[in-house]
Amino acid sequence: MDPTKPIRLRAGRTVLVAVLMLLATLLGGWRVVAMAQPRPEAATFTVDVVSYRVTRAEAVSGLSDQDLSGMAHGIQGLVSDDKAIIRVSLVLSTGSASGTYDPGALRLSIAGEPALVAPVGGSLPPGQLRAGAQIEGAIAFEVPRHGGALSLVVPGQSRQIPLLTVDEAPAGAGQHPPDTSPSLAPDDEPTGPTQP
Repeated sequence: MDPTKPIRLRAGRTVLVAVLMLLATLLGGWRVVAMAQPRPEAATFTVDVVSYRVTRAEAVSGLSDQDLSGMAHGIQGLVSDDKAIIRVSLVLSTGSASGTYDPGALRLSIAGEPALVAPVGGSLPPGQLRAGAQIEGAIAFEVPRHGGALSLVVPGQSRQIPLLTVDEAPAGAGQHPPDTSPSLAPDDEPTGPTQP
């Protein structure tokens, strides 16, 4: 029996264990790096270097003339009961580079309709975001209440983020009831102060 054979076996096993440990370390390092890379989420758009992540979407129905006791005329920004406001909450963030953002560039797509809906308001004006920063806010869209499925889109990108399906407005919604208040005949109109 060769006296160096057990030493060679131990050395071979040591080399094998060292190679396996090195391989495991490399694999673990690769996994850590892969996990550290930001992954695009299902509800995230990236425009230039700014990520727009949808955190919530909700529908807010409008008001009817009856809700306002018939005083709906002249109220600025009033949404009638045949429409809904869709409020989309967003978190905007950047990675290692700063960038500009404009939530007004986002659009709402209504299933079966070719036109995209622009935002009508919100709490996120266009601005600049520093590297590694984030900002939260919301944008609002006005849409008809006809049961359509809504998705958030960025014009020029094929990706859509499904949001919700808007409900259907009740029959007669959006129509003003006829004016039933008594009116004065032209001859009955007061012309000025009356003298006793």
